[in-house]
Amino acid sequence: MKLSIIIPVYKVEQFLNQCIRSITDQIRDGIEIILVDDGSPDYCPQICDEWAEKFSCISVIHQQNQGLSMARNNGLEKAKGNYVWFVDSDDWLLPNAIDDVFSVIEKYPEVDVFSSYMRRYYEQTERYKDIRSKYYGFNFSGKSYMKHHCPKGASQRFVYKRSFIDNNALRFYPGVLHEDGIWGNSMLYLAKKVHVLERPIYVYRLRNEGSIMSNIKVKSAYDLITGHKILMDFMNKNVAQTDRFFFRCQIFEMVVCSFSFCLHLSQTPEYKVFLCQNQSYISREGLNILSIRPYIILAWLMYINPSAVFRYMKAKNKMKAVIKNLLKFHE
Repeated sequence: MKLSIIIPVYKVEQFLNQCIRSITDQIRDGIEIILVDDGSPDYCPQICDEWAEKFSCISVIHQQNQGLSMARNNGLEKAKGNYVWFVDSDDWLLPNAIDDVFSVIEKYPEVDVFSSYMRRYYEQTERYKDIRSKYYGFNFSGKSYMKHHCPKGASQRFVYKRSFIDNNALRFYPGVLHEDGIWGNSMLYLAKKVHVLERPIYVYRLRNEGSIMSNIKVKSAYDLITGHKILMDFMNKNVAQTDRFFFRCQIFEMVVCSFSFCLHLSQTPEYKVFLCQNQSYISREGLNILSIRPYIILAWLMYINPSAVFRYMKAKNKMKAVIKNLLKFHE
């Protein structure tokens, strides 16, 4: 078995068939598909079973709801492939994606992780967008990949060598939001070799269910700080002394996101409690990152007065909106 594709499934009955069909339409020998029904309350469990009846390469795990991290972990425990790909059940693969993956696997057997730039699909406008990058086809070390600001989030953009995952005891952290931030930073630091595919192979759906940011709750802020603490513990155990400042700068983004994701919550009592409980931790991290772009201003504000971060971010967003409108006017 060469490639295991693991698909966590939860409340996606309107998208699931498209996702699975995008894989079965290009199925070939050496592939298994593992559908992990995470206690989905809709018709998803039946859809999974129907696909498993049609294709011998498809197996299904039915479990009580445990969350995305445990769905991926449980799928990984069952996977038999030498390489692993986590695919979200509301996304889909582009034609020839699997051929592209097999091609780079055969060409670069020494590579630990294969990365791809995902094609975005905006459901509301039905438009697609590709990310332009000069790094298509590049080879990196994991640290170099991070230093060049290549995308770390969204674990589904990567195809992993199974021995790399197992040798480093990598698993998704259960019970927290933004688990990909924890996974991506630790996984990439440990990767010796990363290859960036030459074209997108994966379509990431941006759904119509309102603004993602407006739907974020205060738990997101707590979990971002928890994720940062988990990564700090990882740093203390696994990161070389000479790399620690670099790694600390990489993961500071999770502290920043505890503000930027929660702009609409800044005046709520719940967020004020969060800020009170975490102010000393946030201030300390700001002090540690004072000299690093692009976080110099944010780090100073976090060190001096974390509540002022919101005023800065809101002013910055207003300025961006003004500039965007001016550019539209002159087009």
